Amino acid sequence: PYEKSSPFFEPSFMKQKDAVHVQYPYVSPDSKRWVFAYASPVELGNGQKPAIYHFEMPLTVFQNLLNVDVGRMYVLDPAGYLVADSAGTIPDNVVSFEPEKQFPPFQSVFASSSSEILEKMKTNNIGDGMYVVDGEEHYFVYEKLSTFDWILVYEKPSSLILIGNNSISNLVSTIALISLGVIGLGIFGIVLISSRISRPIHKLAEEISMENPDRLEELDSSNHEVSKISKSVNILMKKMTTYQEEIYLKNQELIIQKQQLERLAKIGESASKVTHNMRNPLAVIKVTTELLILSGKKLFDESTMDKLNRIAHAAENMEKQIADVLTYVRNKPLDLKNISLDELLESTLKNIEIPDNIQVISSKSDHFIQCDSDKLQLVLMNIITNAIEVLNKDGKIYINSSFTDYDNMIQISDNGPGIPIENMTKIFDSLFTTKSSGTGLGLSYCKSVIEQHGGSITVSVNPTTFTILLPRKILFTQTNEK
Repeated sequence: PYEKSSPFFEPSFMKQKDAVHVQYPYVSPDSKRWVFAYASPVELGNGQKPAIYHFEMPLTVFQNLLNVDVGRMYVLDPAGYLVADSAGTIPDNVVSFEPEKQFPPFQSVFASSSSEILEKMKTNNIGDGMYVVDGEEHYFVYEKLSTFDWILVYEKPSSLILIGNNSISNLVSTIALISLGVIGLGIFGIVLISSRISRPIHKLAEEISMENPDRLEELDSSNHEVSKISKSVNILMKKMTTYQEEIYLKNQELIIQKQQLERLAKIGESASKVTHNMRNPLAVIKVTTELLILSGKKLFDESTMDKLNRIAHAAENMEKQIADVLTYVRNKPLDLKNISLDELLESTLKNIEIPDNIQVISSKSDHFIQCDSDKLQLVLMNIITNAIEVLNKDGKIYINSSFTDYDNMIQISDNGPGIPIENMTKIFDSLFTTKSSGTGLGLSYCKSVIEQHGGSITVSVNPTTFTILLPRKILFTQTNEK
């Protein structure tokens, strides 16, 4: 009957075959000692469990496993008392059948802040800490065990962390001696640096301050280190003089370029006024000629009609050239917008008269670019129109686009005869043209617009390809110039 009342009895029968129930320590009725109980059911083939295997291990055996040479090791129950302790605080005989009366309390180790430390150990599976007893620091590490959530703790007072010849007091003396040695070496090093390095450098500085950079004479010194530095300084001074000469030449070039730009600006201003004043009389000539052509088919002979048509054609060409000049001269600030590249190309192609024998092949793109759409349309129209004018039968124009994290790239190529090599460096120059009726301002205007966007435009051959690079984000815009 007393076996059935034992705490391990019913839980053991609840286990499956070969499963073991470990019972929390209790006082064995047989051995009259605090023991662990290990029990497993005996299961027959029909599933019946007529008996159990039962094995008891004295708690003192577990206690002996904790013996350490230095420090202290103990097992802590989450309820707040020690169930094993290498310091021998657990009594061998049975004092009480209740654990809280048999085993020492947690406060016997942690005299202060015991509740906070216990809560920390219960919360974490592994950790470390420190507590103070009688003014001495004790350091500990702990790990939670899988059995009963007991906590295994190992601790040492600071005086035992280093023992023997490496005790704390000896270590302090050793550190003091080492510190004195380091200070002595430091003072010696300072004196050495001062005599071998600092003084020669000061001397070198004095020599450099008295040296005339224009003459660039060699700086001599009896000290080897100073001599090496002086030679390096002399080389540096020569390089600086060379850089100054290069900067001077660049500055002169910039001055000449500025003068040329100012001259071109004045020419542009004059051209703008002249072309603007020519538009009104040119419009009169064009309208009058068209009226004469319409009403004079029965009045004039074929020769006169041919002359009138030539006047109308010349007026139309002159009007186009005036428009090119005004477009080139006017430098309005950018009106930046985010626009779909597909929409931009579609709008551009709608404004160009493409012959039936010319095929424009454009790749699709789903990204947006930041630009002045009106100005960029004029750039694309100019390049595509130039390509159409030089293409023969069955000509093809290819428009491709791509982008990176920083740039948008548009490439326009054709299968035409190409640009002569001798013209490659001139095509973006103002007033350069190979057309009899051209102004030479088209590609120059294209280059100006792309650079106003902070981008670049280049051309390559075989096949002829214009490559436009535009930044994904325009950081600045050009101000309006008058």
